[in-house]
Amino acid sequence: LLFVKQTQINTGYSLKLALISDMHYGLYSTPQQMQRLVAKLNSLNVDAIVVAGDWTYEPSKKISLTEQLKPFSQLKYPIYSVPGNHDEEMPGPPLAKELKAALIANNIKPIEGQSIDLGKVRLVGVGDLLAFETRAERLAALSIQDKPLLLLTHNPDSLYELPKLTQPFVMLAGHTHGGQINLPILTEKVLALITREGYQRGLYPLADRNQLFVTSGIGMIGLPLRF
Repeated sequence: LLFVKQTQINTGYSLKLALISDMHYGLYSTPQQMQRLVAKLNSLNVDAIVVAGDWTYEPSKKISLTEQLKPFSQLKYPIYSVPGNHDEEMPGPPLAKELKAALIANNIKPIEGQSIDLGKVRLVGVGDLLAFETRAERLAALSIQDKPLLLLTHNPDSLYELPKLTQPFVMLAGHTHGGQINLPILTEKVLALITREGYQRGLYPLADRNQLFVTSGIGMIGLPLRF
């Protein structure tokens, strides 16, 4: 089942986004699940779709990623994406170049290291912490700070790499799967290992009125279970 959860974030500007992450298409997914997600996204009333990484999880080698992700070419909204650790060889086979080409071929705009002017806000793609690049490269797009910032990243711990920003920001992230399998005590301990503050899901207020929102994502790794 796909659940749509609505969260209102006080930003001072109006923008309706659909945030998705951690689809992990591959080992535990089917083409029908992807098509269902595309249909769900097209049923929403939003300005754009943003993807906080981890498109893949051991995807099939029998068909190209471009063909596997083809249902996303049906989306009627602009869609922006950054990669996650499973898209950047950490762990897994080298996928970054093939995935980027597949996204572009299906009308998805990769924005890692880029800054996109959305009018009242600037959307910035922050590179994943486990990608093979320097901190300076991951944060290069933050050199432009002329309006409030919307930071799209995979791992919420990207928060602790940010330089001092002159504009207020909202960071959108995924990575934690909302715990994926939630059990008393155990899940908290696992999340504490995955992120610095044990981020699970939802809205987290930060200093100076900045905010972090972590989505619980869609797919699975390790075990084909979500609970």
